Amino acid sequence: AENVFGDDFLATVFSAIVAKQNDSDTVEFRSTPIGIQLLINGLVVELGSSIPEEFNNVIVSIRKVGIFGGEERASTLGAVFTSGVYVEVKQDNGFLCVITASLHPVYINSTRGLLGVYNKDSSDDLLPRNAPIPLPLNSTLEVIHYYFGLTWIINNEAESLFTYPPSAGFELYYYPGYTPLFEAVFSDSTLQEQAEEICGSDDRCLFDIATTGRIEIGIATIEQVEFIDNVTDLSLPIVCNPSCVRGA
Repeated sequence: AENVFGDDFLATVFSAIVAKQNDSDTVEFRSTPIGIQLLINGLVVELGSSIPEEFNNVIVSIRKVGIFGGEERASTLGAVFTSGVYVEVKQDNGFLCVITASLHPVYINSTRGLLGVYNKDSSDDLLPRNAPIPLPLNSTLEVIHYYFGLTWIINNEAESLFTYPPSAGFELYYYPGYTPLFEAVFSDSTLQEQAEEICGSDDRCLFDIATTGRIEIGIATIEQVEFIDNVTDLSLPIVCNPSCVRGA
């Protein structure tokens, strides 16, 4: 993969995210050297301020800004659809590194895909497309890639919601024969020592540093994992015995 600054990686990274509901405009967030670019129905739209802007059945807003090329630009954007779906993306280190999706309870047991089934039951998350039975959660990364991940690949441009520039069409991004790395492999012993000091036993952090060669990406991974864990903890119901008094 390559980030927006032209750096080559051995890892797969997110360069764009797209979303829509049946009766909404199509919202696409694209990583660029000057922050996140917003496209509505394939056309670039500039958000002039932090005030949310309303489109057809979707509202888009700048959640955070960062400095890109000496100018203040959007580093985190969010979109909330009238159906109750919320999508937020953050750009850091040259690619989209945090993708958050929140759903209304009406979607419980109604979702399928790479993000799994929305039902608070992780055992059925690795459900391949058109398959009745999910893969076991203890499946190897290689098995998950070939027998789960690839089943959800977009096979032709007609299925895609993304916008493709004339110089880089669908075929450039469609590469089902790509074989990713399935474990962290270091060719630089110094980098490995630094990574182990920062990551400890966290495989995700170690993998990201090994594939990108960049310590700061591993640090960002640790921060993201801690953030997700904190959000998960805050989402757990509070059970009091005896009964809670005034929510305490």
